[in-house]
Amino acid sequence: MQELIEADRVCWAKREKLPAWKWAEQNITLSGATPYKGPYRTSYTPYVRGVLDALEDWRTHTVVLAWGSQTAKTTTLMTWLNWRQAKHPPAALWVMPTEALARSFSESRLQPMFRACQPVAATIPEDSDRWKILEMHSLFALLYGRRPCVQPATRNQLPATAPLSPICDLPSSQPT
Repeated sequence: MQELIEADRVCWAKREKLPAWKWAEQNITLSGATPYKGPYRTSYTPYVRGVLDALEDWRTHTVVLAWGSQTAKTTTLMTWLNWRQAKHPPAALWVMPTEALARSFSESRLQPMFRACQPVAATIPEDSDRWKILEMHSLFALLYGRRPCVQPATRNQLPATAPLSPICDLPSSQPT
């Protein structure tokens, strides 16, 4: 019952009307695999503002990032997922080429970013069984495989009413 009351409170809470990129600058601290440690700043990579604006727009169906290596793609997607979790909790799938890569990414980049962002950290379940390396029940699941893709069978693992936000983060050298 307490979970239901809390979910209702979160659902009806007044939300700020900041663009996702401004919210990120106020709430996200970068560490780990980035040359820009400390508070997140889009001034380092101003082109991510348009991407975050597009991802924030509910009318946007697909966003494709065809950028060069090490140009903030993954950080931008992680930032958007933090914003989504804080503002409009998603059902999301993050697709990666292998289980080993998914585990490493989750442990070294994604989970530390979630825990460092106070609005998102507040949504992490205390029950460690509901917060696993490849399956974070309050957020999403990481998928992996040689030819990863989102199929209806995968969609059935999520609540029927949950909007699905697939995120494919695949290196260009990965076979298709």
